[in-house]
Amino acid sequence: MNTLIRQIILFIGLSSTLFCFSVQAQNRTPTRQDTIRRDTITSVNYNPFRPTFQPQDRYGDPFSNLPTYSPLYLKDPSSLKLDVQIDTGMNYTIYEKIGNVNFRPISSMSFDEFRAQQNRQMLKSYWQGEAKHWMARVP
Repeated sequence: MNTLIRQIILFIGLSSTLFCFSVQAQNRTPTRQDTIRRDTITSVNYNPFRPTFQPQDRYGDPFSNLPTYSPLYLKDPSSLKLDVQIDTGMNYTIYEKIGNVNFRPISSMSFDEFRAQQNRQMLKSYWQGEAKHWMARVP
């Protein structure tokens, strides 16, 4: 009987000790959490190998919408041919082709529109020439 009581007391003692350790392990919080600093700058997807410039094609015919003459812009390729046809009603039809394929939509203008555009272009080139002439005289 003595041995049975000793075994029961030993079992209760071991059980309570294990229970205390398990409760203590569950309640234990880490004293110091992982503190990785976050970057405050938001990252933007940037691919240095892809150009950001996206050229836009011009609208209308090549006579009324003249391009800017900048060395940064490339000229039209030599295979691009400009064909202007005049019909009996004095209307101008403008074709821009590469080979036999129309590169841009066909555009047309009347004789009055063509004459007004030519007058604007001549006036603009005149004043640009005058400005260059007078700028050359300024010391």
